Order: sequence, then C-alpha cells, then structure tokens
Amino acid sequence: MATAKKTSSGMWRVRSYSHTDENGIKHYASFTAPTKAQAEQRAAAFNNKKRRFISCLKHPFQNI
Repeated sequence: MATAKKTSSGMWRVRSYSHTDENGIKHYASFTAPTKAQAEQRAAAFNNKKRRFISCLKHPFQNI
C-alpha cells in the first residue's frame, strides 16, 4: 500500500492506484485526513472494496 505524506496544510494524504484507462493513463484515488493512520485506513478500505468488487466480477455466482 502507498505511504501517507504530510501536506503543506498539515493534513496527511495517500494516493492509491485506481485503474488504467483505455489510453493507458493510470488513475489514482486520493485520501486526505488529519492523521496519518486515518488517511492510510481510508486508502485500505478503498483497496478492500475494489478487491471485493473485482472478485465478484470474476466469480459472479460465488457469493450467492
């Protein structure tokens, strides 16, 4: 997972890979929070949801 970086405003930001579009451009989701732990938790939650969604697409009847 990506590491949180402190912004000039004192907040913490994590950029997490989202997807690559049809033109080959990579897109990222950005999560900002007052603490490093919160920013990393938000990014981890995004990654877990994305992983579960992709799993459902690959195995649509597994979760029934």
